Amino acid sequence: MFRKYVVFSIVLFLTILIVGSIAFLFSIQQINRSNKNAELTKLLEVERTKLEISVNKEIEIVLKMAGSPQIKSYFEQPFNLEFKRMAENEINAFHRALDGSTFWINDVDKIFYSSGAEPFRLDATDSVNYWYPLTLYETQTYNFNINYNPDLNVTNLWINAPVLNAQGKAVGILGIGIDISKFVNAVYNNYSGDACLYFFNAGGEITGARSVDLVATKKNIMDELKSLDDDILARAKGLSPNAIQTFTVESGQAAVVSIPTLQWYAIAVLHDSIGDFKSSLTVFFFVVILVIAFILVLSNIFISGLFTQLQQTMASLEAASKAKSNFLANMSHEIRTPMNSIFGFSDLILESGDVSPKVREYLNNIKASSGGLLKIITDLLDLSKIETGKMVIENIPFDLSDVCKDCNDAVSLSAWMKGVELIYSCDPAFRGKLLGDPVKLRQVFFNLLSNAIKFTDHGKVRLIVVADNISPEEITASFAIEDTGIGMNEKQISEVLKPFSQADDSSIRKYGGTGLGLPIAKNFIELMGGELQIVSVPGLGSKFSFDLTFLRCK
Repeated sequence: MFRKYVVFSIVLFLTILIVGSIAFLFSIQQINRSNKNAELTKLLEVERTKLEISVNKEIEIVLKMAGSPQIKSYFEQPFNLEFKRMAENEINAFHRALDGSTFWINDVDKIFYSSGAEPFRLDATDSVNYWYPLTLYETQTYNFNINYNPDLNVTNLWINAPVLNAQGKAVGILGIGIDISKFVNAVYNNYSGDACLYFFNAGGEITGARSVDLVATKKNIMDELKSLDDDILARAKGLSPNAIQTFTVESGQAAVVSIPTLQWYAIAVLHDSIGDFKSSLTVFFFVVILVIAFILVLSNIFISGLFTQLQQTMASLEAASKAKSNFLANMSHEIRTPMNSIFGFSDLILESGDVSPKVREYLNNIKASSGGLLKIITDLLDLSKIETGKMVIENIPFDLSDVCKDCNDAVSLSAWMKGVELIYSCDPAFRGKLLGDPVKLRQVFFNLLSNAIKFTDHGKVRLIVVADNISPEEITASFAIEDTGIGMNEKQISEVLKPFSQADDSSIRKYGGTGLGLPIAKNFIELMGGELQIVSVPGLGSKFSFDLTFLRCK
């Protein structure tokens, strides 16, 4: 029993550990997701705001430059040196307020000027310069384009604004180049977390990332983040302006934001890692587990001492019980002999005929009482033999129909006196000798039939024997004892199979009995290889049935 308690303690601890770990991991995961979502939202909100403020300032300056009368005059007459001088002074004045480099080009000579660089003539038909016709002929206010400078290893965002004359015709282009690489590097320099940040346009092309190569090779955001197993581009395009959406991906948490000023999007990703569980909650969880383990160990030590004392007590009780059962089993002959003597001498006196009517009545009472007492003693001795394992099942030739008929005849008087109809039916297939224990079988029938008659005040009691699985070597007999008596419920059925028990106390007062008949019959049936089945309905009656297989005598 102590070993069972130890196993129970181990199973309990493992259950607590597994269930607790699952609950803890789930809770930590939810907390981490919430914290990561807050971190990503804050990161995107801050960086989007900084980028938009920076770009909007540059856009405002570019638009003012494009609207300057001096610059418009110069772009219409690029060969006028005075207009050129005035425009350059104007551009230089604006340039001092800008963070990036300034460039300009007129549509007459198409010479490209840039702050800090030598001017050169631009080939507007070259596909590399796609931005030129796009800005000059299709853009009304400004547009953006990105290019990577391999010499400087930087990525520039160009803000291109057309210069319109009084008739609204574009006569040149003014623009500013912003170093996006510098901006992205500043993001990572100011951010101490582990999130990865990417900027991309509506086509999915990466426009800003920690690795400049991603921008230089125009890598698509879907290819770069394919491990997330999510349609990031579709999710981004579904956002309303300036909206931020957080979501769970296979490897962690992610958040995406729209940047309407640039018609860009940004995504930040925080991957799950073992570091997510490095917290005070984890330490607390393991402390609790250790405390539970310590308590279980202490309880096992304490219970061990109790079980030792209990085992000693139980061992002494079992020894006493076994000694009692052995004593009764061994004293079978000594206990039965005096009762048989009383029974026998009573018969001899009654047969002598030399007794008065009053004495004859007394002797008959003595004989009846002796028979009842002998039945109780026999049941007690049989139960003792069963408990000590000394009950032996014989295997001798017998006639099954004779045994059944003898038992039926033995209880017929009791049935007649109570007005109960006794019905006996035996399958004709039981011809010839079988091998078994007729004495134990007779006692089973007698106990079950006597019990059925005792608890039936009117109606019928039937003994039915049916042959099954007939073969030349063996035959199976199905026995059923049915009555129309008081019946039992499920609880009462379980009680009547216990030694010295009856369905309830009222049964003892009304019907009497020791409560040994059914337990002995059940044990005999099991020793002979069968199983007693009981079906009962209160007020309608009961059915006791069992199957036994016998070998045929050759």
